[in-house]
Amino acid sequence: MIDSKWLNDPRFSNLSSEKKEFMTNLLSKMEGQSKENALKIYSVEAARMKKNGLGLTKDEASLMISYLMSTFTPAERAKWEQIKSILAGKSNLK
Repeated sequence: MIDSKWLNDPRFSNLSSEKKEFMTNLLSKMEGQSKENALKIYSVEAARMKKNGLGLTKDEASLMISYLMSTFTPAERAKWEQIKSILAGKSNLK
């Protein structure tokens, strides 16, 4: 069962209903998946959302990733931080 306590988090109060629906669907798709698959699922869904004209701002994406990471174990968080730093380095190469 998806934990919907994030809906009550004041940091998400300014998100549009479409973006809240996206987050709910994202969490549902991620349920039961490995953390490695979670990044793939997030990337695919974020791209789909952007294609439909509902792209996340940098701050919104950061907030969602931050929330998702808060549910991880310390080892999982460290792994994600490593992945984020690699991806950030690649984007700086452009």
